[in-house]
Amino acid sequence: REFIDTDVLIEQKEGTDIPTIINNKGEGYFRALEKEVIKEVAPLTCKVISTGGGVVTDKENHFYLSANGIIFLLNRDLEKLATNGRPLSSDLDALKKRYEERRDKYLDFADFEIDNNGDIEKAVKGVLERL
Repeated sequence: REFIDTDVLIEQKEGTDIPTIINNKGEGYFRALEKEVIKEVAPLTCKVISTGGGVVTDKENHFYLSANGIIFLLNRDLEKLATNGRPLSSDLDALKKRYEERRDKYLDFADFEIDNNGDIEKAVKGVLERL
């Protein structure tokens, strides 16, 4: 299946990277772009759509994404996540704070939760089993 990364599409639309967008125009501007991209890609069929973790901050994103697909939460220990180049989660403490703010939303958003702390094959197998 074709893989679509909404962050990549946002960067293509803006002609710059996400940290620059957020630092220059703010998180609100970025979230509006994110929602616009979600609305564009969600109706597509037979695609794998990757979103950033902040997609859960807008309930309408859930409406668009769940209307045409299954939503998987790829759960990974926070210590294993990259923080470099992420202005909203620039270090482990910021990442923990964001996670605590969003934890319930992640769980509400997802149809299935997949452990992503082992090798990639294990996570893929978990997704395929639920499909």
